Amino acid sequence: MSTLGPLLQAAPDDPRLIRLDGLCREHAGDFERALQSFRRAAALDESSPDARSDLVLLLTRLRRTAAAAAEADRLLERFPSVDIARSAAGEAYLSAARYRDALACFDWILERSPTDVLALIKRGFALASLGDYEASGAAFDKAKCADPQAVERFCISLSGRAEAPAALEPRAIHLWALYLALCECDWSARDALLTIMKDAGTSGIAASEPALAFVSLLLPTSQAERHALARTVAQRIEARCPTLPPQLRADAPRRIGILSPDFHEHLNAHILLPLFELLDRKRFELFAYSLGPDDGSDIRARIRRSSHRFRDLRPLGSRAAAQQIRTDGIDILLDLGGYSSGARFDIAAFRPAPVQALYLGFSGTLGSRCVDYVIADRTVLPPEDEPDWSEKPIYLPHTWFLYDFRSPSAVLTRAARANYGLPADAFVFCAFHRTEKIEPESLDLWMRVVRQVPGSVLWLYADDERVRKRVRREASHRGVEPQRLVFTAREPRAAYLARFPLSDLLLDSLQHNATTTACDAFSVGVPMLTLRGKTFTSRIGESLLQAAGLPELVAPDKEDYVELAVQLASDKERLNSYRRTLQARGGPLFDTAGRVRELEDAFLEMWRRYERRD
Repeated sequence: MSTLGPLLQAAPDDPRLIRLDGLCREHAGDFERALQSFRRAAALDESSPDARSDLVLLLTRLRRTAAAAAEADRLLERFPSVDIARSAAGEAYLSAARYRDALACFDWILERSPTDVLALIKRGFALASLGDYEASGAAFDKAKCADPQAVERFCISLSGRAEAPAALEPRAIHLWALYLALCECDWSARDALLTIMKDAGTSGIAASEPALAFVSLLLPTSQAERHALARTVAQRIEARCPTLPPQLRADAPRRIGILSPDFHEHLNAHILLPLFELLDRKRFELFAYSLGPDDGSDIRARIRRSSHRFRDLRPLGSRAAAQQIRTDGIDILLDLGGYSSGARFDIAAFRPAPVQALYLGFSGTLGSRCVDYVIADRTVLPPEDEPDWSEKPIYLPHTWFLYDFRSPSAVLTRAARANYGLPADAFVFCAFHRTEKIEPESLDLWMRVVRQVPGSVLWLYADDERVRKRVRREASHRGVEPQRLVFTAREPRAAYLARFPLSDLLLDSLQHNATTTACDAFSVGVPMLTLRGKTFTSRIGESLLQAAGLPELVAPDKEDYVELAVQLASDKERLNSYRRTLQARGGPLFDTAGRVRELEDAFLEMWRRYERRD
């Protein structure tokens, strides 16, 4: 119960108290109860836009964009001439990529308050998202003239860091809007995005938006193009992050620092857990440096217990955070975020440790001279690709990926297929990839496979009904009846793992292969088919299958990919043999302790090279 509990007991139907209860719960992170309170307050007082606006804003904050936009429609229908309703609706429309609707809301506000800074900034975002760079820049300039301090505060709130405020760069905002459309399987502007991204390294667009380096990993860009883009990002960061002065190193045991935004209920935390729990403490001390929120989760607590030191760096500026790492005497710092969401590469750019390496959380070069190594294997990063990486590879013998295979497999009977709307006797292909990985090239192959296997279905993951409709429409264009695509929503991890055995074969995506998803499938005995690629991200599937003992499931080209998928659908015994291979867990991928030992050897090799000044 919130702090308003006694008052609510005395006046349980007071909409003002119920709305305040919602605000308190939202502040405390109890979002579902907050939504309930806002809805109830709105129903009890239909003459006030306050609770309805709060509801729209919280749905927007939670990235429930379709629901937020629908609530915004209802809000404006009832309160078309109220500032807070227009403002909340504009936020929702902006998040839902309804940019012209958002523009109409902010223009309405500005007609009445021409110097409203937030409305000017959001107008600039809407115009940039629509590709009108000149008008967007003019809106940002007008906001800066009206109140430069307010604009600076907004930019700092956007980045979360005073030393690196977000840049109001219309071209970068436009690129990000195009990427968000891809995340919802809207491919109408994909070619335009790809054209701009291929030149982003030389044009300088990416300099103000490091996350665009992550976007490049999901597109059919070459390793050279990815390197050029990452180098553009890194140069800007390096320019504001001078190397810290030298300091004496710690004596043995070697101190390893893990810098990550994901030490909370996140897949990467589960992946990292074996390193924390199995590392040889006679040879190493492990320091965890957290950049993410404390969600009170069990996985965060386990990592904290297994760390020699666990430090929350969120309150610190990047230089202070780097100085803390330096003060701790870290010998080798692993950056597990790179340019991904929540990461802060500028900490590593200060060079707080004598040896620094990229690992696991970002599958591309950082383009920086401040990171010495990337931990990889010869499949994902063959020696001939080294010129397009700023980091030198430290090769693990089997696969670079770490996954916790210490737990027993989840088991679910096939009778439960009906719970997910799956045909009882059909061959079920699955593709439980994030929606940004459902790209045209992958869907082309998947639909060719489904067309050639009578009665088969493709089982996909997507929460948003708009995404489901788009993908079904694309399937129809490729000659597959929409009902042969079955969608499932997000579930708790245990339920998600338990549903995997209801499928027969995981079909890999092309540009950025399944990684954790592939290992999830292997952990419950479901094989995967992948296509050999030309970049780190498109060779992940091959690396994992080789380490799992199933190299024959790596197709050399698209024709073989389709042919092998069709063959497996009609060869039950062959498919079962692959299942038995996975269930036996005999490949090196499944030796979790052995994988940690390989990482230990990699740490020592990096340190030996440092001592030799290689």
